[in-house]
Amino acid sequence: MNNWAAVILAGGLGLRMKSNIPKVLHTICGKPMISMAVEAVKKTGIKDVVLVVPHNYEEISSAIDSKVIYATQPIPKGTGDALLKASHFLHKPKNILVTYADIPLIKPETLIRLMDQHVKRRAQITILTTSRDSNEGMGRILRDSVNNKILSVIEETETDKETYKINEVNAGIYCFDPIIIEQILPSLPPAQNGEVYLTDVIAKAAKLHIIDSIYSNSPWETLGINDRVKLAECESILRSQIRKMWMEEGVTIIDPSSTYIDLTAKLGKDTVIYPNTYLIGTTDIGTQCKIGPNTTINNSSLSAQCVVRDSVIEDSELGERIQVGPFSHIREQGKIKDDVYIGNFVEIKNSKLGQYTKVGHFSYIGDAILGTNVNVGAGTVTCNYDGNNKHLTTIGNNVFLGSDSMLVAPISIGEGSSTAAGAVVTKNIPPNHLAVGVPAKHSPRYPMK
Repeated sequence: MNNWAAVILAGGLGLRMKSNIPKVLHTICGKPMISMAVEAVKKTGIKDVVLVVPHNYEEISSAIDSKVIYATQPIPKGTGDALLKASHFLHKPKNILVTYADIPLIKPETLIRLMDQHVKRRAQITILTTSRDSNEGMGRILRDSVNNKILSVIEETETDKETYKINEVNAGIYCFDPIIIEQILPSLPPAQNGEVYLTDVIAKAAKLHIIDSIYSNSPWETLGINDRVKLAECESILRSQIRKMWMEEGVTIIDPSSTYIDLTAKLGKDTVIYPNTYLIGTTDIGTQCKIGPNTTINNSSLSAQCVVRDSVIEDSELGERIQVGPFSHIREQGKIKDDVYIGNFVEIKNSKLGQYTKVGHFSYIGDAILGTNVNVGAGTVTCNYDGNNKHLTTIGNNVFLGSDSMLVAPISIGEGSSTAAGAVVTKNIPPNHLAVGVPAKHSPRYPMK
């Protein structure tokens, strides 16, 4: 692909989105559409990618992981002007692929097919075309009735009764020989609104140059997003594809229509997803898990054989064979070892729970480290905040916390110790002691004889 460069047009204002967020930063299944467009182009093997952006593009550049060249279009004067701005950054490629940042579902395979056709036919312009149930807003492909050559692209506002009926439409993705950009594009007159349209190149080039095309049988992949209605339509299409992919990989989804899985999520074989479940961000679910119903897991990893019901897990790591819920919340920086049981109405934040630990009901564990085989009684609270700062609670192995224990941090409870029901613990407890009362006093669990 050393003979190719790519230009992605992302300079439009996106006024129909009615948003303070740049249009290309609106997300689809967890990813900004601009990053999806760049990723599709990069997967073709093209290394030199120029992204045409508005003059304040810092937000856009922060959403893109891969290396691109930025060409600014301070005033949006149309797609033709945008490509001219990009051409100053092209290093004499033999061929140029042009696509749009607001066509996020385009497949790399389709782009490669378009590029292969362009080279094979030695064309100066190759256009991706398609057809839809509704061609509203799309430019029609006008062909010569004798030899089927492309003559022009007619914008919908310029169609008459006959050309309006044309079913083949311009998908907005092209391959160009640089000669078109060097010789024809600069001479295009602006439209009445002052913008230069890239589609006007076609009619001017048709008499002297070879214009070819390929047809996409998947009109959804060329769906352009101009407003939030199209954004939702695009999201619905992609979510359906994501669910289908995971089902084909061995995941059971009980009710696909009520299951939401982001592009960046991963699922293991023989996992079952129940209705009204959201797997978002960089979530990684292991094998043989049961997730849902009514569950949200965000930017978290769960190992094999976990069960999560009616609960929320965020920015956390869970080991194997963990049970969560119903109605529990594991917040940021939760690190849960294997075989832990977290019951109903439990909140865990910035805490580590050791293997075989149980937090059954109505408890808050925040800024804490719990050892192995700790039993947390109902209503236990780590009182981690003093009004100014958060403090750590450390609980050793084999500790038993009685119901309604209040652990006023910073505090540590030694291995093998216990608290009685209702104890308010304000001082450290040594190993193998029992704490009783308000404030709690401790004594050896096994008095010396």
